[in-house]
Parts: sequence; structure tokens; C-alpha cells
Amino acid sequence: MSLDDELRRALRTEDPGPSFTDAVLARVERERRVVPIQQGVRRDRAANGTASARPGQHLPGGGGWRGSFLVAIAASMTLLAGGLGWMAHEREQARGARARADVLLALKLTNEKLDVVRAALSTHTGHE
Repeated sequence: MSLDDELRRALRTEDPGPSFTDAVLARVERERRVVPIQQGVRRDRAANGTASARPGQHLPGGGGWRGSFLVAIAASMTLLAGGLGWMAHEREQARGARARADVLLALKLTNEKLDVVRAALSTHTGHE
């Protein structure tokens, strides 16, 4: 059996069955009913308003202060990466400008030297 055949056999889709589908749909419905209220305690609408978590506990669907903290960290890292990228771009631009100035100076010096050589040849040969 070839590697391709083995991969196809191993990666083919299989139906997990109705019990898996029912379990997933039940969990989605359970998580959808969880709503945040004051002081980090969450209540389940279907449980007649009883608290479904103590303060500090987290239920599916609620981020609490940790979720906000993670969002703040992610935003900070995004800004840092953007700032570092911008700094690298600016550094590359400055490097390019310096290289351009160096090339222009080299061309100017070469032109001056060629003028000196041209003048020396014209006086030596008597032509201008």
C-alpha cells in the first residue's frame, strides 16, 4: 500500500454518529443560556435565577477579568509588533537614503577625476 493510500484512508471523514451531534448541540444550547451579571457571578436563565458560579469562577461563554486582561495583552503585543515593524521600515529607509547619497558622491568624484584626465589628455595631444 502506498503512502498516498494510507494517508487517504487515515484522513477520510467518518460520521461520529447522532449521539455526538446531540451532545454538541446540547452543549451549545447550555452555553448560550449563560449570561453575565454583576460581580462576576453568572446566572442560568433556565435554572430559575440561581447562581451557577461563585465569584471568581468562570463559566463557558464568559471571559471575566481574565478575558479582558488577555485582550489587553493581545492588543499590546499587536501594537508592539506594529511599532517594531515601523521602526525597521524607517531604519531601512534611512539606510537606503545613505546609500543613495554615497553613490551620488562617488559619481561626483568620478566625474571630477574624469574631467582632470580629459583636460590632461587634451593638453597632451593638443586637442580639446
